[in-house]
Amino acid sequence: MPFTLKTTTRMTCTLAACALLAGCDGSPSDADIKTAIQNDVQAAERQAFAMIGDDPLAKQAAAALLPKFHDAKKLGCSKDAGGGEAYVCDIEVTVSIGGGQPQTNAAKVRFVKGSNGWTFTKG
Repeated sequence: MPFTLKTTTRMTCTLAACALLAGCDGSPSDADIKTAIQNDVQAAERQAFAMIGDDPLAKQAAAALLPKFHDAKKLGCSKDAGGGEAYVCDIEVTVSIGGGQPQTNAAKVRFVKGSNGWTFTKG
């Protein structure tokens, strides 16, 4: 088959569509996972500071003990057997506590897509 502009364009479009579909399995992306974890860390910070009150020294001490989120990376996800928009994902999360060195740990986490984006459930 001779390569004409028409066949070359058709092949390019087909390859581009395959590449796009391969990346769209419905599971949360790295960015979705990072956002879900950041949102959870921020909610925990707000809750901790609300319990402390207005004491600046206590707030400073609490801030030093709260985990600092650095990064998250999706290793792989599978559709959750419970149905719905839920996936169980193996991830790597990098955090530090109390100004210590960042540490990366692997975890298996269930992510659920809700009206406000992806969230995760613990335990």
